[in-house]
Formats: sequence, structure tokens, C-alpha cells
Amino acid sequence: MADTKTVQTRNAETINEVEKFVIVIQVTDKGDLPTSAIFVMQINDVNDPKEDTFARVATIADLTELLEDRAAVVLVQGTLYRVISCRFIYDNLDTGVAAQDVLKSRIDELVEDWHTYSTGFVATSEETIHPRVDSSAFQALVDNYQTALTSEATAKETRDSALTDYTTAKTDADAKATALTTAQTQRDKCYQFKGYFQVLYDAMKSGTGFYQDAETLRAATETYRAATTGTNPAAESILIAAQTVFGTKQANANTALSTAATNLGTFTTECNNKDVAVTSAQSDLATAQTTLSQKRTAYEDAQAAYVVAQAASDAALAAIKTLKPDYDPAA
Repeated sequence: MADTKTVQTRNAETINEVEKFVIVIQVTDKGDLPTSAIFVMQINDVNDPKEDTFARVATIADLTELLEDRAAVVLVQGTLYRVISCRFIYDNLDTGVAAQDVLKSRIDELVEDWHTYSTGFVATSEETIHPRVDSSAFQALVDNYQTALTSEATAKETRDSALTDYTTAKTDADAKATALTTAQTQRDKCYQFKGYFQVLYDAMKSGTGFYQDAETLRAATETYRAATTGTNPAAESILIAAQTVFGTKQANANTALSTAATNLGTFTTECNNKDVAVTSAQSDLATAQTTLSQKRTAYEDAQAAYVVAQAASDAALAAIKTLKPDYDPAA
């Protein structure tokens, strides 16, 4: 059996200023199929091919009954034709993630159906000698169907559990991303406020700031007062009073500078803590994103397994109805 091969290209695109998730799928090797054109398109406006929409993955009948030439279909007033590639646009990521496997599954079904049709069904004439199989053969098919149903139920439970885990992981990753943004904002504001405070402190601090200039001025006035003592008692008295007031304010300023230095230390500690919080939030987000990726893969694998299990139970039931068309599995 020659394999049919397809290629999917998936990416995000901005369409009409809205983010969309796009899947382009193309048949690159038709394998045992009679054609690579397995996507059925609906003609909505005969004059505008851009208005055509995807109808379905082809059925066995579509492969032989529908044309590939759109113009030829229009001439005979048809509404459906087949193409080898198709473009799908989805509004959200989760739908796009689910759709990629749905498309693969539908193609799986077509390839399997065609193989069954071409090797086990289609015939110009078939002679059968009756009676056919005995009851034990029929019971074997029923037993096989029951086993397939059990496998399908198990696969569904696994798929549903994996979907719950994936949804939980996505919620957690979103929360971790929000937490990181909050931590970064708080860290940036801390450094911003510390910067404002640092500028004021540097302008006033001892040694190189305004406080040192004030001390120089105080010392100079005292030198001047001492040098001119007795020459103008009234002016000297005024200067001494001003020096007393200035001295008190200078002492208060010195105390305030000491407090400001302590506060700067507190700012530094707090901003360092914010740095640690950002690093921790980054680590938490990375862990959550890794978990999300693992859960997404687990869900996709479980979904694919469920589709296979469904196909197996459908095939098992079909085999029973080949022998007994009126068979009711619920009876």
C-alpha cells in the first residue's frame, strides 16, 4: 500500500487588523488514491473564485464524480469541484490546534476508505456461493466489535482527561504570565521612585552636595564675624541671631540627610527584592509553559488515538453489517 502524503503549513496572520490562525494543507503524494485533488470546494459566486469555500474532504464518490477544473464545472452549472490544496482560517488558537488533527483524521478516513473500496469492495461482478460463513464467524465479528467499543471508550476517557489537563495548564500559564508582568511593573516603579529620591539625596548630601556648601558658608560667616567683632555691635548681633537660626536648621538638615541615607538603603533592599520576584516569576512562567507544551502534546496524541479508536469501532460494526445488515448493536 503506497502512502498518501500531505504537508500542513500553520502560522498566525493579521487579517483586517485581527489576529487569525491559518492552516494551509496540500497533498504532495497521492499514494494509492486516484488523484491528489481531495479537497471539495463550494462555488458561491461563479464570477469570483475568491468567494469559494471549503465543503469537505472528498468522499469515495467525490473522487470519481467531481471535476478538478472549476471553469468546466461552471460551464455545466455545477457547484462543487476538487483541489489539491486548501487554506483554513480560524479565529482562535485552540480551534486551530484542534482543527489540524481533525483535517488529518478526515484524510486518514478517506485513504483507508479508498483502500477498502478499491481492494475489498469495488467489483464489476462477484459470484458468491451460499450459505456463507457459519455462526462462529459472525460471533467473532461481534466480539471484535465489542472489544473495539471498549477501546474507543477508554480512548475517549483518556482524551477528555488530557483536555482537562491541557485547559488547566493553559490557565496556569496565563496566570504566570500576568504575574510576571505585574512583578516587572512593580520592579520598574521601585527603581523609578528610587531614582527620584537618589537625585534629591545626591544634591543635598555631605561632601559634594548642597549641605557641604552650606557648611562652607557657615564657616565663612563665623570667620567674618570673629574678624569684625566690635566694629559694628548692632550688625554683629543680627549676624549672631541669624547664625543661631541657621545652625538649628543645619542640624535638622543633617538629621534629615541621615534619615534619607537610611531610606535609600531601604529602597535598595526593596528593589533588590523586586528583582528576585521578577526572576522567580520568570522561572515560574518557564515551568508553566513547559508543562503547557507537554499537556498540549498529550492532548493532541490522545485526540489522534481517539479518532483511530472510533474508526476501528466503525469498521468493526461495518464488518458485522456485511454479514447481517439489520444488526442493531443496541439490541
